[in-house]
Amino acid sequence: VIAENLAKVNFYPEVFFFPAGGASVQHIAAPGQMTLGRLTREDGQYRLQLMLGDFENYDEATNKELVDQSTPEWPHAFARLVGTTADRVAIGTTVSQLVGLVAASLPAGARVLVASQDFTSVSFPFAAQQDRGVRVTEVDLDELAEQAPHHDVVAVSVVQSLDGRVVDLDALREASANTLVLLDATQAVGWMPLRLDWAHWVVGTAYKWLLAPRGAAWLAVHPDAPRLRPNHM
Repeated sequence: VIAENLAKVNFYPEVFFFPAGGASVQHIAAPGQMTLGRLTREDGQYRLQLMLGDFENYDEATNKELVDQSTPEWPHAFARLVGTTADRVAIGTTVSQLVGLVAASLPAGARVLVASQDFTSVSFPFAAQQDRGVRVTEVDLDELAEQAPHHDVVAVSVVQSLDGRVVDLDALREASANTLVLLDATQAVGWMPLRLDWAHWVVGTAYKWLLAPRGAAWLAVHPDAPRLRPNHM
């Protein structure tokens, strides 16, 4: 397996900011189990977090097609981690950029529900649409599912960056039969088992638990989600 993996490793000029220079490493791993690890230090004590997962692979032509849809320098593992499929995933640079695309595509007057004190990359892009009558309402995280039916869109982080609270995904899914849902998986992907293919939009970035540099973000779009309208040409 090691030899098979190494045969698919390619080096490209760096596409992120590395002060010392270097290369970007592109690879498509062989199918099989994987272990994600993160070493951190708090108050002088080291901690190692581990998570098991599985790599998936396709035939050579499909792999090339999927790689060419984004940037060839980047490994393709995000879709597997959030429980959706690679053909639903678009690439960007920040969560706020991708949430902004969703916000700009909402109809005028849309009612958006967010969790109070959620990370601003989730809420501010919707608030920026107030000139079109888009209204943003904040409630406590525990009230989100209860209030969801009274709004057009719910936007929330799966795990709150402020205090680590986790949204009740089952309750939110059940309560959102007629409500669009956007989930930010940034603080969850990489350590928390996820199955988010039911949400209309799932965003995430790689510099948290995926241990990658800043500048890589993703948006997974459900086939039933409203069509996105580009807001930059």
